[in-house]
Amino acid sequence: MKLYTSTGGPHWKNHSGWDQGDPCSGWYGVLCSQGRVTQLLLRDNSLHGTIPSQLSSLAQLGGLELGNNSLSGTIPSQLSPLAQLAFLELYQNSLSGTLPSQFSNLTGLVMF
Repeated sequence: MKLYTSTGGPHWKNHSGWDQGDPCSGWYGVLCSQGRVTQLLLRDNSLHGTIPSQLSSLAQLGGLELGNNSLSGTIPSQLSPLAQLAFLELYQNSLSGTLPSQFSNLTGLVMF
């Protein structure tokens, strides 16, 4: 997964399973339902680098916890089509720029 390669995956505090094939087969911090990734819970896990726009391919993603890491760059506007996204935690990083205006389409977002 692009998240692993773009955020220094081999150096995360816990990256168990991420070098295996199926994310729903026990990857650390990945929750699935019916074979689809629904949550990425990687708070305080030593991620560094940028948030990849390819996360937008996770159509059933309802939660993205990336707080308390060392992420930089901007928040990708490509995340705005994630209609199921209910919580997005990006605090305690080194992100820059403004919140993409397209995020106003995330009507189910209850925690940011």
